Amino acid sequence: MADIDDLLSASLKRLATPGDPAGVADAIRARVDAGDTGTPAAKSGWRPARLPGWFPWIGILVVIVLLGGGIGAGQIAARSAVQVAAPKSPVTATAVPTTTPSATPTATPTAAPTPAPTRIRPKPKPVPPVVAQPTHPVPPKDRTRPTLSGVAASPSTIASLGQAGKCNVPTDASTVSAYASDNVGVTSVRATWTGGSASLARSGKRWHFVFHGSALQQDEIYSIRLVARDAAGNASAAVSTRVIVQYCRG
Repeated sequence: MADIDDLLSASLKRLATPGDPAGVADAIRARVDAGDTGTPAAKSGWRPARLPGWFPWIGILVVIVLLGGGIGAGQIAARSAVQVAAPKSPVTATAVPTTTPSATPTATPTAAPTPAPTRIRPKPKPVPPVVAQPTHPVPPKDRTRPTLSGVAASPSTIASLGQAGKCNVPTDASTVSAYASDNVGVTSVRATWTGGSASLARSGKRWHFVFHGSALQQDEIYSIRLVARDAAGNASAAVSTRVIVQYCRG
C-alpha cells in the first residue's frame, strides 16, 4: 500500500500545475505534502464499510485526470483556433476592377437649317450683236527681184571739168540711163562708182542721172554700177556702164 500511495503522490505532483484556476490541484498537493493518506474520517452513529487505503486516491486521480484533460483540451482547442485563425500562406487580395458606368450619351438637338436668302439677280443687259469686220487678206511676201535693162552712158567719153573744147571733146557731162521693172513696182535706182554715188530720177519707165567729169590732172575711166530696189526691199542684179574722162593739156 505504501508503494501505491507513493506512486499516486508522485503522479499527483506531476499532474498538478501551479496556478490551477480552481485550486484543486494545489489543495491536493498540500494534503499530500502534509502526509494525508486519504483515510476518510469516522462519524458517530454511522460507520461505513472500511475501504482500502488507496481507494480515495483513485478518486482524486480521476478528478485530476479529468481536470488535466479539460485543461489540455482547452489548450488544444486554443491552438487549433490560432492555427485556423492564422493561414499557412498569405492570401494576396486581388483588386477587382470597378467598372465605371459610361455616361449615357445625350442627344444633341439639331438646329433647323436657316433658309438662305433669295438673291435677286439683275436682268442681264442686252449685248449688241458683234458685227464681223471684213478682213483683208494679207498678201504674200514679195520675193521677186526687180530687173534693169538698157543701161547706157551718153556720151561715153567726156572731158575733165573745165577742159571741154580744148581736145575735141564737146562736153564734160554724160547722161546715164536705164530701164527698171518689177512685178509690183520699182521704188529706187542708185548709181555708185569709185569716189561717189547718186540717185537716178524716174521719168516713166526710164531712170537717169547726169555724171560730170571730175577735175583730174590725168585721164580716167569710171565704172558706174546701177542697182534697182522694190517696196519689199528686193534688190536687182547690179548692171554697170563705163564713162571715159579725158584730161586735155592743150
